[in-house]
Amino acid sequence: MKNAVITGVSSGIGLATARELAKAGFKVFGSVRKKEDALRLKEELGDSYEPLFFDLTDDQAIAAEAARVGQLVGAQGIQLLVNNGGISGGDAIMHVSIEYMKYIYDVNTLGMLRVSQAFFPLLKISSANRTVQTKIVNISSGAGRAVRPYLGPYAATKHAVEAISDAMRRELMRYGIDVIIIEPGPIQTEIWNKNKSKDGVYKYQDTDYAVLFQKIDKGVEQMEHNALPAEKVAQLILKAYTKTKPDSRYLIAPSRWMFWLAIHVLPDRFLDRMFKKQFDKIENS
Repeated sequence: MKNAVITGVSSGIGLATARELAKAGFKVFGSVRKKEDALRLKEELGDSYEPLFFDLTDDQAIAAEAARVGQLVGAQGIQLLVNNGGISGGDAIMHVSIEYMKYIYDVNTLGMLRVSQAFFPLLKISSANRTVQTKIVNISSGAGRAVRPYLGPYAATKHAVEAISDAMRRELMRYGIDVIIIEPGPIQTEIWNKNKSKDGVYKYQDTDYAVLFQKIDKGVEQMEHNALPAEKVAQLILKAYTKTKPDSRYLIAPSRWMFWLAIHVLPDRFLDRMFKKQFDKIENS
C-alpha cells in the first residue's frame, strides 16, 4: 500500500482526491481543522484514511503531525504529497489590507512550503527505493499565470507557488522526487468566497468599487455553475502520479484554450483592454 499526504481534505479538490487515492489503494493521511470533518471522512473511507489536524499557518502542529506520520509509515515513507489546502477571494489591489495580504500568503504559499519541508524526510525515505515513484503535487491555479482583475492577492500567491514549485522540482531531482503543478481554472469547490459578508455587507462599500463588487458576486455564481467538478482534478492528480514521465504542469479548466491563449499568445495590452471591457459591462449592467 502506498502512502499519500493531502492538505485540506474537508471539501472540494482535497476531498475528491482523498476519495480517488483511497479507491486506488493508497493510505490517505489528510489534513483537516475540525474534528467533525475527520469523523465524517473516517466513516466514509474507513481504514484507508488517517486524519491529520493542523492549520497551514501552524508550524508546530504541522511538524508534530509529520512526526506522527513518520512513526506510522516507518521505513516505507510517503510516496505522494498533495499540497492542496488554501483560500481564495476577490480583492481590489488599492484597497486590500496589508494584513490580509500577509495572511493569504501565509496560507497559500508559506503553508505549502511548511508542509513540504515537514514531510520531506518521509519523501526521501520513499525515494531511496527507486522502484517506487515519489512525487509532490502542488495545486496552483490558472490565475497563477494569467491574472484577472480583482483576483490580485490570490493570483500573487499562486504565482509564488509556481516559482517555488519549479525550484523545488529542479532541486529535488537529485533525490528522485518529482514535483508537478496542477493549475485548475474554475472548479466546483467551497473555496469560492463571496464579496458579501454573513451580515449582508459587501466589501468596499465606501469606495468606487462598491457597485462593481456587488455585481461581481452574480458573475461568481455563474462561474460556479459552469465550473468543472473537483473529481476531474482528483483524477488528473492520480494520473500525474502514476505516469512515468508526467508533464511539469497541467492546466485543467472548462475553457482551457482561453487560458492557454492568455498565457502564451495574447499581448498584455490586449488582455488589459479585454478585461476592462468585461468589467465595465458588469458594472454598468
